[in-house]
Amino acid sequence: STWLSADSLYGDPGYLLSAKAPTGRTWTRVLPRISPLAGPARGGVSVAGPSFRVRLGDAEYLTGVNFGYVCEVPNTGGNAVRYWTSPAGRAVLAAHGAAWRKLVDTTLFLVKPDGARWRVAGSPGDLITALQEWLAPAAQSAARLAAESSATPAPAAVNSSYLASAELVAAALNVAFGKQDGGATVHDAVSGKWQSVRGLVERVSAFVAAHPVTEEPSNFRTDMASYRTLLAKLNANGVSVTPSAPARCPPPAPPT
Repeated sequence: STWLSADSLYGDPGYLLSAKAPTGRTWTRVLPRISPLAGPARGGVSVAGPSFRVRLGDAEYLTGVNFGYVCEVPNTGGNAVRYWTSPAGRAVLAAHGAAWRKLVDTTLFLVKPDGARWRVAGSPGDLITALQEWLAPAAQSAARLAAESSATPAPAAVNSSYLASAELVAAALNVAFGKQDGGATVHDAVSGKWQSVRGLVERVSAFVAAHPVTEEPSNFRTDMASYRTLLAKLNANGVSVTPSAPARCPPPAPPT
């Protein structure tokens, strides 16, 4: 819209640039931003809620205005821990040979129920069986833990870092050898930021390395439980993400 003052001595004419509110739940409108290039010389350009107010006399200083829409869709491509303990999961691992073993042993920091680091290298017998046996206790607990809130720690005497490790390796395998979009972003309630799935995997792996035993009540145990629950929901396709490919989002409402 355009506004014109009755007398130019008492006001400048200008424009009000607004963005339409989304018509569905897929898109969320975020507040507009003034381009940093506008700098301190932006004059009368200001933000009013979801709109920009631009004085015609300041047009020469304005280098850009940005309207933001964020798309969120249900996650797809996840597989729960139990999938990687199943014959189907075994077949995927067998097809990728040394690649999954390198991922598990060199990229991730995983722990046993007692907090000792777990690596597939050096495990006796079949290495896929070794991974599946390490995952089995966590897989048996997944259904019950999925019903808990993100702030609920694991039951007493259960190492929450181990349970998080199991969900962590499932997420990493889903990205590397499944259909999980590793570039999709998901909200990390612990940091309060949106992280890519790959970034979340790295962050949780580092957190497990820093806190391999989280059995006693503490902030670390609560945060570990939050990560375990977030990864479990991601693996079960139970959270919303912003996909890395815009094609997965419907067209947003254009600015007006």
